[in-house]
Amino acid sequence: MVSLLAFVVSTAYVYSLDEPKAKAMVFLTIGLDQRELENEVSSYEILRATEHFADIVLGWTNEPSFENELEESLGYPIDLIGQRQEKQNLIYTVSVDSEKVNEEVYVKFIDLLQSRLNEYGQTTKSGYVIAFSTFSELDSGRSEFRFISGSVLMAFLLSGFIVYSIDYASKNRN
Repeated sequence: MVSLLAFVVSTAYVYSLDEPKAKAMVFLTIGLDQRELENEVSSYEILRATEHFADIVLGWTNEPSFENELEESLGYPIDLIGQRQEKQNLIYTVSVDSEKVNEEVYVKFIDLLQSRLNEYGQTTKSGYVIAFSTFSELDSGRSEFRFISGSVLMAFLLSGFIVYSIDYASKNRN
């Protein structure tokens, strides 16, 4: 009886937990428009410059004003986490409080980043561009296995605690 009660309580608790946020991934490659370069001759120097510039772009997007501006253009809050994968490749995980992350997030993200790249290019006379970008939705739904295993584990722990408490209380009645 105690185990059944513990299972019902733990199932209700696990079911009441917040739904996971919808997530998507944006993959970018930062490049350098070589038509803008008149004096550069070494492809190695171009690659190294682009690699270092990817760190600058990552800094722009991790700065709170970028996320605030993106949220303002979308009209709802998001969580944005960026990391450099390799050389000039950047990966961003975007989370929202809805069932799905739509492509509007991707389009607004790329537009905002491109406008920052254009501003930077006009100021510094450089030709950095988004050479490649993709958008992928990630599966972020509540897993039935996790739901059941969480309920069973909590029921086991809760029933063990209840049985131990009853046993302890009955032994120490005197």
